[in-house]
Amino acid sequence: MDRLDRKIDISQLITGILSIFIGILVLRNPRIGIIGVALFLAIATIFQGFSMIYKNYRIKENSGKGDNLYLFGGLINILFGIALLLSFKFKTISVPLIFSIWIIIESIIGIYRIFTITNSFSILTFISAVVFIIGLIAGIMLLKDSFVATMAVTYIIVLYFIVDGIKNIYLALKK
Repeated sequence: MDRLDRKIDISQLITGILSIFIGILVLRNPRIGIIGVALFLAIATIFQGFSMIYKNYRIKENSGKGDNLYLFGGLINILFGIALLLSFKFKTISVPLIFSIWIIIESIIGIYRIFTITNSFSILTFISAVVFIIGLIAGIMLLKDSFVATMAVTYIIVLYFIVDGIKNIYLALKK
C-alpha cells in the first residue's frame, strides 16, 4: 500500500503532539505549576474522551459491534475533565486526588485491553504494559499520600504525557 493511501488518525496525532509539547514545556519550566497542568489535563482529557467515543462509533459502524471499553473510557475521561474544570478554586487539593483516581482507572483499562484483546506481542505492547503497571502503582501511591501527590503530580503528569504522546503518535501513523 502506498504511504499516501494510508489513513492517519488525526485526533490521536493531535493528542500525541499536544501531550509531548505540554510535557516538555512543563519539564522545562516547572513554575507553570499544577494549575496550568490541571487546565491542560482537563481540556486534553475531555478531547481524548470524545475521541474515544467517536472511535467506538466508528468501530460499531464498520464492524456492527462497538468496543464498550472505548465508550466507558471516553465517558470516564470526559467526567474527569469536567471535574477538573469545575474544581478550579481547589485545584491544588483536587488535582492529585482526581489525577490519581483517573490514572488508576486508565491503567486498569489499559492492562485489561493488553492482556485480553491484544493478539500479538510487540515492543509497543510490552512498553504499554509496563507503563500501565507503573501508572497503577503510582496512582495508588498518589491516592495514599496527598501531600506527596501534590509535590510529585506535576512530574508524573509530565512523564505520562510524554509517553502517552509518543504512543499516540506511533498509533496514529501506524495505520
